[in-house]
Amino acid sequence: MLAYYYCGNVFYDLNDALQAQDYYLKAYKVGKNLDEPYWLGRLCANLGTLYIYQELYQPALDFQKEAAGYFLQDEDIASSGITFDYDAHGHPELSEVSKAHVISKILKNRLKELNLDIICRPVEVGYSLRCVDPSAFDLTYCTTLGIGVKKLYDEGHSGCMVAVNLEEEVIPVYLKDVEDEHGKIRTRLVNIDKEVVRQTLAENIYYLTAQDRSLARKWLADPEPFEYERILG
Repeated sequence: MLAYYYCGNVFYDLNDALQAQDYYLKAYKVGKNLDEPYWLGRLCANLGTLYIYQELYQPALDFQKEAAGYFLQDEDIASSGITFDYDAHGHPELSEVSKAHVISKILKNRLKELNLDIICRPVEVGYSLRCVDPSAFDLTYCTTLGIGVKKLYDEGHSGCMVAVNLEEEVIPVYLKDVEDEHGKIRTRLVNIDKEVVRQTLAENIYYLTAQDRSLARKWLADPEPFEYERILG
């Protein structure tokens, strides 16, 4: 498992998402049969991050939620007050309950220990957080796709999907155009060095760093364990 994991890390550092993903998935397949919650947690977290970079948000969410389950400590789970069934390795079956509620309860207990008066409520990421009310764009786009079905049919196209390109032209998309040599849909890659991604990491995500320690001591006696890089290891 660790051999595959570290190979994945090498390709991850080289920004080769496909190779990293391939090795991580091999490690995941082997690791699922092992009693290695720490490494499985790191593995799932890395897979989740890779899928985010590729804008594949559902598998990213699934792996990040699984990673959270592996990182939960036994004493935290016990203190949550929630009763679990346990698997053959003695780990709680976290898939049977809402992880948001488990983590919320654990977080409330931890905040209370730190004397921080912060309200915490569980929220499952879903439709309400990913979507907005229909807009004029949706109306125009869906109308174009609907009319595009007839347009492509009249032109003799069949067995394809209807799409609109950047020039707003209706075009046919065949599976052969998006699959690889093995018949699988090619992973859509995102350039993690492009401006919008770097801005998101630099400006839109807030977390503790080593430079924040002196200010953070106003609320925490020892803020270092809560720093972003320390949490990620």
